[in-house]
Amino acid sequence: MCLMLMSTLVVPSERSMYPFLWGGIAGYVAFALIADGPLTWDTSVAVFYLFGISLFVIDYRRGIETDLREQFMLDIVHKDSSVKLFEILGYMLPPFIVTNLLKDPGGIIAESIDQASILFVMMEEFDQLASRTSP
Repeated sequence: MCLMLMSTLVVPSERSMYPFLWGGIAGYVAFALIADGPLTWDTSVAVFYLFGISLFVIDYRRGIETDLREQFMLDIVHKDSSVKLFEILGYMLPPFIVTNLLKDPGGIIAESIDQASILFVMMEEFDQLASRTSP
């Protein structure tokens, strides 16, 4: 019964465990009454033991569901903050650099280039031309 209550395939949520719990205990008591007659000390101890184990299982499942719910909420907050960060960085940097930054925050964003050419341009009378025009 404990394994059945712990399995998420049989009982998907904590709220749906209570009918299984009470149904299992009632079924055990009914079987004991039919098989043995009036309730004996052994039957009472077994029912108490089943009830205690079932409560433990329900508490265990409640803890798991709470942890999963908290993790889900943290994932949503993380996703929202990543979207906001992508939008903010999208105004400052090209999209391919933003995606690399978000994938690997501590990584290197510079690309290696095997060869490069540098062109120096010298304009005659640039100073005079620049002083005559407005910025």
